[in-house]
Amino acid sequence: MGLGKLASVLAACAILTVPALGATSLCVESGSTGFNWQRGAWVEASYTPEQLIVREVPLADELGLMCRVRFNRQNLVEGIVRTDYGASRNACYVMHVVGGEPSAADTYACVEYLGDGDAISSVSCQGNVFQSFNFQPSGEWVSTRTYAAPDGSATADQNRDSLVLSIGKCSVIAP
Repeated sequence: MGLGKLASVLAACAILTVPALGATSLCVESGSTGFNWQRGAWVEASYTPEQLIVREVPLADELGLMCRVRFNRQNLVEGIVRTDYGASRNACYVMHVVGGEPSAADTYACVEYLGDGDAISSVSCQGNVFQSFNFQPSGEWVSTRTYAAPDGSATADQNRDSLVLSIGKCSVIAP
C-alpha cells in the first residue's frame, strides 16, 4: 500500500473514531431553588428558571483558552480516553442565557462520556471551583452553585454567594 493510500485510510479512520464538536443544545430549567445569605443566616429561596444555550467550543478558540487554564489544573488529556468502563474526552463548553453573548467567564472544562459509535451520551462540566453542570445533549440537566465559605471565614454580616440547584431538560438545536 502506498503512502498516499495509507494516509487516506488513516484519515477515514480518524473521522470514524474522533467525534466532531458537540452539538448545540437549548437547556430549559424547569425548577431552581436554593439559599440566599441574609442578615447572617441562610434563607430558603427560589429562582426564576432560565433558558440556556450550551455548546462546545474548540480548545484553540478564544473562549477555549480559559478552558485550557482550567484543564491544566486538572491534567488535560486531549483525544479519546478508553478504559474498561467506557470512553470519554475532555472538551470546552460555553453556557450562556438565551439572547446573551458568551464570555470567558461562561466557559466550562468538561468531560464528554461517549456511547455507541463515540456519540456523546452525557457531559459533566466544572466552571470555577464552585459551579458545575451535568447534562445529556437531548435529555436531563442539573446545575449547582455551591460556594458558601463553610470554613467559617465569612462573618455574619459579610455577603456570601447564593447556593443554587437547578434542574431541567435539554434539546439539540444544531448539529
